[in-house]
Amino acid sequence: MTALKLLVGIEVLIAVVIGYRGIYAPQQRQVHALTERRTTETQFRQSAEEVAALVQQIERYRARLPQAPDPSWLVQELLDQARTAQIELTSITKDSSQPIGAATRLGVTVRFEASYHHLGRFLEAIERSEKFLRVEHVQVGRADPRGGPVTITLTCSTLVIPPGLPGAGGGF
Repeated sequence: MTALKLLVGIEVLIAVVIGYRGIYAPQQRQVHALTERRTTETQFRQSAEEVAALVQQIERYRARLPQAPDPSWLVQELLDQARTAQIELTSITKDSSQPIGAATRLGVTVRFEASYHHLGRFLEAIERSEKFLRVEHVQVGRADPRGGPVTITLTCSTLVIPPGLPGAGGGF
């Protein structure tokens, strides 16, 4: 009877080992592999969503810039903003283009006479513009020491990103 119990115990032990090695362990490895795969795919999906959001943001910023290194775009934008602020520009001087890394800086210097109130409106219109405009320099001088409008020289710039760079209208 002890031999029979021992034999049954050995058979149960063999069945447990075969069950563990043949069924349980492979299933556990498969569950682990599926969990890792799900985690990797989730991370990939999240990364893809983040990249898509960043590309949309780049394209929104890109739409605020001129398509070509032509200062006429910047001149037209400043004329539009001056009209909004009820200012008449008396002179417009295009600055020479300057490379900044892979981009190009376009600059324009404008002169006009205006009250401080109109100057403030003009600067606010530039700052609120949907286009990317940067005021680099403002010089204010009084034409008439007894009061009245002031003479203002303002340098404004923007950037041009050449085609082929990320966010330059052509994708990556």
